[in-house]
Amino acid sequence: MIEFTTGTSVRSRKHFIIILLLFLAGAAFRLYFIHAHSAFMQSDEAVFGLMAKHIITRRQFPIFMWGQERAGALITYLVAPVFYLFGVSNLVFKTVTMGVSLIFAYLVYLQAKRIGGERIGLITLALSVFCPPFFAMRLVHACAEYLLMMVFGVVTILLCDDILFARQLNTAKGTVLREHVSYGLLGLAMGIGFWVFPLIISFIGAVWIILFLRDRICFFRTTFLVFFLCFVVGSVPAILFNTFPELRAAGGMAGASNWISYASLFVGSSEPLWSRVLQIPGTLLQVAKESVPVLVGGSLWEYETSLWRRSIVVILVSFWLFAVLYTIGARVRLWLGQKGRRRWALTRIDVVFLQFLLTLIIFATSKYRGLVREPRYLTPIFVFLPIAGACFLNWLYSNKKVLSYSVLVVVLALNMASSIWFSESLDPDHGLWPKDKQLIQYLIDNEIHHPIANYWIAHSITFESNEQVISVPIGCYRFNVYKDVLDKVLPTHYIFRKREKDDRYFAFFSYGLFGTQWTAHEFADLLHDMGVPEGAYSAYEFDHYVLYHVPRQYLDPAVIIYERLMLR
Repeated sequence: MIEFTTGTSVRSRKHFIIILLLFLAGAAFRLYFIHAHSAFMQSDEAVFGLMAKHIITRRQFPIFMWGQERAGALITYLVAPVFYLFGVSNLVFKTVTMGVSLIFAYLVYLQAKRIGGERIGLITLALSVFCPPFFAMRLVHACAEYLLMMVFGVVTILLCDDILFARQLNTAKGTVLREHVSYGLLGLAMGIGFWVFPLIISFIGAVWIILFLRDRICFFRTTFLVFFLCFVVGSVPAILFNTFPELRAAGGMAGASNWISYASLFVGSSEPLWSRVLQIPGTLLQVAKESVPVLVGGSLWEYETSLWRRSIVVILVSFWLFAVLYTIGARVRLWLGQKGRRRWALTRIDVVFLQFLLTLIIFATSKYRGLVREPRYLTPIFVFLPIAGACFLNWLYSNKKVLSYSVLVVVLALNMASSIWFSESLDPDHGLWPKDKQLIQYLIDNEIHHPIANYWIAHSITFESNEQVISVPIGCYRFNVYKDVLDKVLPTHYIFRKREKDDRYFAFFSYGLFGTQWTAHEFADLLHDMGVPEGAYSAYEFDHYVLYHVPRQYLDPAVIIYERLMLR
């Protein structure tokens, strides 16, 4: 039985070599992943890339994503100096994100080692480096707000652990000064994480619940004042964004406030909160049925026709289910063993476990609870999952060493395999792939500077063309930096996707405003309905898209008005 109270063990040279090999293998797999299967770029990624480029070229310093009020722009400041040194490209951007993902894996390893010793730490590191497919996609996704938020979240857990247990392990570390410094760093990490992405609320809630259970008057001590002041310092970008309207206008969000966006996790639904709370059991059952297979298996088995892929999903879901149940059961047994005490003793896994539960509860009560098949708001559970998997495998190791090694190897191999096929299931029409560079080159060569396209590729075209082409997004006019350029033109070139129907189990970016996801066939039908002669317009086919040119005289005035309304 794991006691969840093991102190930091001494790391041997052998352990150091294992850690180094895991990092090298993880970096190699991510680079392969970027080149072979995730080398596409969709517009959210491109917007962050353009922001990083403008830090260098235009001395513009964004606070939040253009047109967005809850995705902090911290990643752009990490990427900008790398762009300056190695050039602006999708590969360079995603390589930076890859580095952040390895830092995240190491931080989770540090907490796992504190929980159960070096063996659990190493297993956790392996499960974090070769993680389930849904999270693997986030690790090479240039939009790193989820990943950076989780980095700061794990830092808060480590600092909370230091506050709770440093005094027990070493009295020299329990000095008043060190405790105040820990609270100050805790506030700074939470403040920055709060700016980066509001889902850090699950980490903030878990940490302060645990600190309150340890000290019921913690909110009235000077340490809390130190925490609060440092939290304000960390949140300065968000505070400035809300204080000065010109900063919001520069980001394309004039009149908006990101505090509203933070609150929308709970108040943005038409259904009252009490009703959503009552539906938590049913929502969690739906999460278990539909979200878990996507999160850890890379698919919904009902959509898989091949037996081997369905088997992989079943194996991975079963492993993670057993791991979570075992870890919860082990902690409950410790609780039961403390019956009769006035106060249960806190253990090192409690804050991680509580953060896992809060993530589920927040998702189940938020307005985004309907996104069970695209459960990106459940991403923070990938702090607890590898630790739970390591605890389960450690228990197997204590009983059957060969079996534990075999299960670990199988899980890691299946994680990699399912990540590869999961990436192939991305909707190719909601991002640019390397083959689509032919389309971009055609636009440049023919001086087509402002084609109209759906949001998910419009800004990607702008980024990949190095702003030689500034594409106009339908329905999502998300930034003001190009407003002066686009106000002067009314484009006559249109880009629509070829494929008629998305028949796959999962599409990251299938949502959007009405009309933004038209196919080429639907646009051709629209032109026919408007009475445009078939020979009057041109259509050029590329790998995933069709480029149309429609002379201005054939466009219905209502369509022109519609375009102007959507673009302005």
